[in-house]
Amino acid sequence: MPAAHLAADAIVIFDITREPFDDWKSGPFLLMVAAIIAAITWLADEIPGARIFGVCVAIVAIVAAPFTVYWNWREHNRLRALYTHGDYELVEGVVSNFQPDDWRGSPQHFDVEGRRFVVSRLSHIPGFQNTVVAGGPNLSGQCVRIAATPDNEILWLGVLDAECQTSAIGSQ
Repeated sequence: MPAAHLAADAIVIFDITREPFDDWKSGPFLLMVAAIIAAITWLADEIPGARIFGVCVAIVAIVAAPFTVYWNWREHNRLRALYTHGDYELVEGVVSNFQPDDWRGSPQHFDVEGRRFVVSRLSHIPGFQNTVVAGGPNLSGQCVRIAATPDNEILWLGVLDAECQTSAIGSQ
């Protein structure tokens, strides 16, 4: 089924092509944590090697922050390209074994036609990550259509208006 026709009889919950890259926060967060560690270790001058440790942590964070943002941006674009070019697997069926996430950070998971999907509000991986705790939908017992990678990263998710077909539709 071409990507443009996925939504024909569905309420669209997630479409990666409509999601802008918004994970700029990972780089600055890493820098902030490094700055705090560096400041604490700099002030702890009575501990031998503390200042050196703090400086090393700051240097690693300064080097790693841009790479973290770049990796997330690249992964977002890779998943968008897979979806745009129709290089995904389509799964359609009733959601079973739905286990919502909790405030402690455990991931949400559910099955559709024997495939396990895991989403986490704490994940920086692009794709559908909107869990119940984060305000996302409770998909338990819903008839859904999912465009996913072979690794079950959700590129598109819709709740169907009509009844589900009885088996997975297969690769596109």
